[in-house]
Amino acid sequence: MGGRRATPNPVEIISTPIQIEIYHPPLPKSIQLERPDWYVVSEKNIDDFLAKLSKIQGFDGVPTFFALTPQGYEKMSGNLQEMRRYILEQKEIIVYYKTVTTPDEVSTESSRPSIGLYPRDKE
Repeated sequence: MGGRRATPNPVEIISTPIQIEIYHPPLPKSIQLERPDWYVVSEKNIDDFLAKLSKIQGFDGVPTFFALTPQGYEKMSGNLQEMRRYILEQKEIIVYYKTVTTPDEVSTESSRPSIGLYPRDKE
């Protein structure tokens, strides 16, 4: 048949960024710490301490207690500060990622850093 070839319809390609919903779990409930009772015991007050301790524990006899040296207390205190530092740094990382993955208000320009979902066009 000798005929004309049909010309295809032009194809228009439009690229637009899409917003995806990223689940942001709630931050954990803040910790509720209880204050322990601390006693400083020395040679001068050991008898009073033992009497007080047997009243606290509710029986007479051999009391049970835990002791730390001043150096051990410093280590424990340092460990707690190190845990606090670590937790605060982890929280900063969580808040950063929550911030950069939260969609902007309906806006085409964003001051947020790209997280690689779509490239930004630089004009």
